Amino acid sequence: MQEPENLEAVSLIRGGAFYRIQELARLIRPNQWNAGRRILAAVLVGWVPLVVLTAMRGSQSAVVGLLKDYRVFARVFIAVPVLIAGQPLIEERFRLIVRHFLDADLLRPEDLPRFRKIVATIRRLKDVWFLELGFVALGCVGGILFVGNDPMYDAPWSIRLAGASVLQSPAGWYFELVTQTIYMILLGLALWKWLLFVVFFWRVSRLQLRLVPCDPDQSGGLGFLGYSPIAFIPVVIAASTAMGSILCYQALHSVFSRQSLNMVLGLWVLLILLIFVGPLAIFGSKLAHLYRVGYLEYGSLSHLHAEQFHEKWVRGRQAHLGELLTAPETTRLIDLARSLDRVRRIKLLPIDRLTIIQVAAASAIPMLPVIMTQIPLADLLKLIMRSVL
Repeated sequence: MQEPENLEAVSLIRGGAFYRIQELARLIRPNQWNAGRRILAAVLVGWVPLVVLTAMRGSQSAVVGLLKDYRVFARVFIAVPVLIAGQPLIEERFRLIVRHFLDADLLRPEDLPRFRKIVATIRRLKDVWFLELGFVALGCVGGILFVGNDPMYDAPWSIRLAGASVLQSPAGWYFELVTQTIYMILLGLALWKWLLFVVFFWRVSRLQLRLVPCDPDQSGGLGFLGYSPIAFIPVVIAASTAMGSILCYQALHSVFSRQSLNMVLGLWVLLILLIFVGPLAIFGSKLAHLYRVGYLEYGSLSHLHAEQFHEKWVRGRQAHLGELLTAPETTRLIDLARSLDRVRRIKLLPIDRLTIIQVAAASAIPMLPVIMTQIPLADLLKLIMRSVL
């Protein structure tokens, strides 16, 4: 089978303005990820000046407040490293999905040129610097609006008193302009890669794919697409950790009631599932059509075979009693029944329950500090053990 040119070089990460900047800064070498080097650089830039600026105020309480501020810790030491370390996973899963369309023979020969064009389009979009920059800027603005204009407005280390006025301290400004921006840029870049995934799915869903109604994956052969949300689990963990740090602080200061906090947590998990699992619904209409056609086709075939089986072994069994134990018709009838049952079980969303649980868990586990503000750790552990056992 003819394959797209340079298929092995298909990449969602290696390209774009921010990647080129990292190359120029020698943070990334050719054909390497250098994740450790980039994580160290991001942590040093985002954390060390913040500590120095806070210490320069001469207030020990301000330094201690910064060191204890989980909102800062969550971004600098958890979210940013996880976002950088998770980039190879996005790369690997996208290549796996592109390759599998060919290995599984899901494309008609006449659609191979269109598939090559789709892959080439994704590669070009990845390298369009103003689209990447615009999406990152949109993500930063959206994050500010979603979280609040100044999530650190009441942290002692981030403010200074000027007479009767309360102003942002140099450390507070540094956090907003540098530390927070590093996190938001990495998150925006990850969401840009997610959007490229969605564009790829939408374009491929317009092809006449060679789907089989009785495929064991219960998705006509598209079950492998369920691997795509796994690629963004590090992104989910990072975003949930940052969000959880803010909710934790607000819960400790009685901004939320327990009922409203539970609602926010539930809505957050639902939002994550809609963002990273929802795009697979793009293939829903194709799978619904496959179900309708497949049920009729396999239903007709099963009926014809069952009719012949009935004629031979129910109405005319006296003439065939000697071959009853070796007759292949019984096995074939069972196999057809299994095939028809597979058709009945076709899923409109090509994903399994385990993947959904993994994505939901990735969004919920970083929220444990929030939950612990409302439920003591001992009671929480008892609740978990009761649920498991």
